[in-house]
Amino acid sequence: MPNRSSSLEKLIYLIVGLFFLNSCSPPLYIPNTTNTPSLLRQGDTEIGISTGSNGWDGQFATAVTNNFSAMLNGSYANQPASRSEYNKHHFLELGLGYTYIFNKEALGTYNLKYFFSGFAGGGAGSSEGRMSGEELNGDYSRFFIQPSIGFTDKNFDVIIALRTSWVNFTTIKHNQLNYYQVEGDYQNIFYEPTFTFKAGAEHFKFFTQVGFSIAENQHAAFRQRPIIFIIGIQGNLNWK
Repeated sequence: MPNRSSSLEKLIYLIVGLFFLNSCSPPLYIPNTTNTPSLLRQGDTEIGISTGSNGWDGQFATAVTNNFSAMLNGSYANQPASRSEYNKHHFLELGLGYTYIFNKEALGTYNLKYFFSGFAGGGAGSSEGRMSGEELNGDYSRFFIQPSIGFTDKNFDVIIALRTSWVNFTTIKHNQLNYYQVEGDYQNIFYEPTFTFKAGAEHFKFFTQVGFSIAENQHAAFRQRPIIFIIGIQGNLNWK
């Protein structure tokens, strides 16, 4: 029987390798999974883990009231594209959000619930990468706003989100230049539309997410990984 874990790792490394082939310098900003919870009532909570173009991510979100919620997201990667090329990063962020349900009469039924949610927050991390003999590393902070629309029921969710991220590197260093700082703007804005599909049971769902990270400033000192592709699993509960 084939080793499923080994096959998954090979798929991830292949995806990462394709990103490296389309660039000449290692990306420093690696977009994490866009956390897109469907929190309809106080106590609704979602806990997920995912992997893909960004390495490994954890997502947590809970509804503090019927409308207001909080989230915590983390990301970690140690991705070799080859023996001499790699990307490493870690990142942690917090966010607060608001959810509005368009058809509140559907609550408590198995009918589709249509909703809008908006989150905002920030976090910090560090990143390093090597490609074609060029190695970069730096520390950064990120602040985001994230409106989304979607619908959900017992067995599946469909959510479209547009996260806008402001990323600011406090330092960027280049190994080939004896750690001299590189030239260019150390901050940039990224527009990150994503489509998320979740399917499963009431308390457990698989999900996939696809999207893009589009830089506003093409002359920044760092660049991003442009494609977002994620697969994951999620648990749902209510603590109230």
